[in-house]
Amino acid sequence: MAVAACAACSRRTRRTVAVVFGACPAGAYHLNVGRLVLTHFCGAGNQPRMRVTNVEEGGKRIAFEMYDITNLADVIWAVSTRCNAREGIDLVKNVWTSPADPAIPPDARSPRGYTSDRVLIDACRPYRWMDEFPEVNCFPPEVKEQYRKKWNI
Repeated sequence: MAVAACAACSRRTRRTVAVVFGACPAGAYHLNVGRLVLTHFCGAGNQPRMRVTNVEEGGKRIAFEMYDITNLADVIWAVSTRCNAREGIDLVKNVWTSPADPAIPPDARSPRGYTSDRVLIDACRPYRWMDEFPEVNCFPPEVKEQYRKKWNI
């Protein structure tokens, strides 16, 4: 059972993700310089990559942390242009996490369990009026090329 991989696939996203090995149906496990890595092939097209932080139960339960994401510019663009702050940002308190979570301050670590708070940002096109949602507005390729040449980018 994958706990979560990214915001586009679940509202329960965590920085540290625990999965039962082989249970991410939209992901690929592979070795990267001798370390197990999970690439999640998300419907949003951002493909977060996660690396192992902890192995438990003889390898049956593996904790991953996200360390890289493809198309990050698209993710930032979507968050900055599509998120309705009144309805699209949620604060979830006391979410289960693991001792490997770097967001837990040392004085808050407890043998009785680990919890932390998370912010969830909905940057998806609104389903209720998706057919009326404006098309993406961008410059034609030739105009982009002119700007790249002019500004050396």
